[in-house]
Amino acid sequence: MEHRSERILSKQEIMVVLSRYTEGKGEITREPANKDGIYLLEVTTKGPQEGETTEFTYRRKGTHTDKIRSPETVIDVCYWKDGMPHDADTLATYNSGAGEWTHYSVDEIDEIDKVYKKVIKALGKKDFNILLEKGYEYILEAYKKIL
Repeated sequence: MEHRSERILSKQEIMVVLSRYTEGKGEITREPANKDGIYLLEVTTKGPQEGETTEFTYRRKGTHTDKIRSPETVIDVCYWKDGMPHDADTLATYNSGAGEWTHYSVDEIDEIDKVYKKVIKALGKKDFNILLEKGYEYILEAYKKIL
């Protein structure tokens, strides 16, 4: 079986994708890298209300530290109010083989949230976390089995 290595995106490539969501605003708040390149890049923007911020995060597929690992390369968003997170979603996933991002609409994100809740209820939190490590496709397969 042939294994292809994951393509490592440059900072410029990451910022192009993030700017789709940040509209070129915000500041880079974290940018850790290893010998292969950037594995996490956070851009924070001001929210519409006082005390609100929005954090956009690029995470590269792989295990990078004890606390930073990702089953796939993604762009996530987390909404903060008065220093506390109150909502989060995955906005896009990267297909290294095709060299393309898949961007999710609000309806797709809502549907994914419904799937997560049903799978957690059916399988329990521990098994759900195992599934998360194996990727979104496994979660969908499990969801189809419990319908």
